[in-house]
Amino acid sequence: VPRESRQAVRVASMRNPLKMPVLAGPADVYLDDEFLVTSQIETVPEGGRLAIGLGVEERLKVARNSVYSESSHGLLGGSLSLEHAVDVEVTSCLDSPASVEVRERMPIVEEDERDVDIEVSGVSPGWENFHQSKDRDLKGGKRWRFTLQPGGTEKLHYAYSIRIDSRNELVGGNRRERGNS
Repeated sequence: VPRESRQAVRVASMRNPLKMPVLAGPADVYLDDEFLVTSQIETVPEGGRLAIGLGVEERLKVARNSVYSESSHGLLGGSLSLEHAVDVEVTSCLDSPASVEVRERMPIVEEDERDVDIEVSGVSPGWENFHQSKDRDLKGGKRWRFTLQPGGTEKLHYAYSIRIDSRNELVGGNRRERGNS
């Protein structure tokens, strides 16, 4: 999640091989005889998907840069367009291919808001909607999934504009994106 942190997090994922559920609690993770990390796991039903966090992967580098601009539109500057462009670059220093998932969150318009319009443009490569889980509804979630080859780099881009009445301001300020990271 580059907007929150430039660190990539490793996750091991597998199907529950037991003929019973795996109960929530701490799990010590080893590679051969080497202790890697203690990670918290959720309850997983028989045959369900088990995901275990393995901490930060230092050999995946993530950079996220954003550009913001404001412009007036309409007769006598009746509306304000808040333009945001975001570039994310993921570089691998790993010795083997890595399955990578990059998550972003777009601003959303609440149903009762009539004077706000959001337009997304220039998504490259294409992304998909991301819903965290049934009990944690992430509104506006998007993600890219790809395989990054050893020494490879993947460049991601998207842009969006928020159009509001020029007499208004968004709660928390008109700038939605943080500066360069």
